[in-house]
Amino acid sequence: NACRTLSSHAGWKEAEAITGASVIETNSLRRRWAGRVAWSTLAVTIALMILGEYFTRVTGIGPDGTTLENLLITLAFLSFPAMGALIASRRPGNAIGWLLLAIGAGAGLLVASMGYTSYGMVANEGGAPGATLTAWFEAWLWFPLIVTIPTFLPLLFPTGTLPSRRWRPVAWLAAAVLATAALPSMVEGRLVGDGYNIRNPIGIATLGDTEESLFATLGPILLLTIALCMASIVFRYRRGSTQERQQLKWVALAVFALLVQVLLEEAFQLRIPDVIFPLALIGLPVSMAVAVLRYRLYEIDRIISRTLSYAL
Repeated sequence: NACRTLSSHAGWKEAEAITGASVIETNSLRRRWAGRVAWSTLAVTIALMILGEYFTRVTGIGPDGTTLENLLITLAFLSFPAMGALIASRRPGNAIGWLLLAIGAGAGLLVASMGYTSYGMVANEGGAPGATLTAWFEAWLWFPLIVTIPTFLPLLFPTGTLPSRRWRPVAWLAAAVLATAALPSMVEGRLVGDGYNIRNPIGIATLGDTEESLFATLGPILLLTIALCMASIVFRYRRGSTQERQQLKWVALAVFALLVQVLLEEAFQLRIPDVIFPLALIGLPVSMAVAVLRYRLYEIDRIISRTLSYAL
């Protein structure tokens, strides 16, 4: 009986070791594939940004501002997929990395679409292949990009999951607002932009420009959704562990910097240099990467103290 027990115990230990090795190998393979997908997405995003900049140079139609301001804005957009690729390659199970990658890829597609639409519809009188498609992307893609940042990012940060099951209605509300606002722009009768006014191939002819009336209706609902998503951060901070609180402090500092700039410009009518906004925007994905990857996580208290001292 003793020999049989020892043999059974040894077999169980061997099976446990084999299972553990299999799990480690599976996780390693999963991280490898996640890294390839993440860095490939970043490369595609950079290519789209460069393509959009090329068409802007060719047509001479682009955003106003100095070269430094435009460069910083481009870097701010690229900071989202760059930090997203870093998080997704090391924490593939965390949705924050993939969400940052999606935001960056959408921004790259929007920039490339705007540049190519200007080239195909304005600079090229005969039109260019695919210009109608890029004009369609330009008509609606900007709204999900802008709204996703203050809704799903705070709702899922830092674990990549909802704070609890009770927050599912908030997530569904945010998704419904995004779909409700983007869908009319997808199917409106005409695609209208700077220098062009064309028929939407999948548009509803009787559906005109509904943006003003739509946003007048959705505006209060959108503000409520953003407020609820921001409240999830407070909920996590009160219920979370010490580590999770330190993670939340990093993002709170970045959000605080953005809010201070908006407050100084809108409430106090102060002229803030245009280069400050992209720098403050870069701080958001960078702080998320620091928090999720837990790099120098516990230095945030010292950084906050010094920031307040310098500000005063």
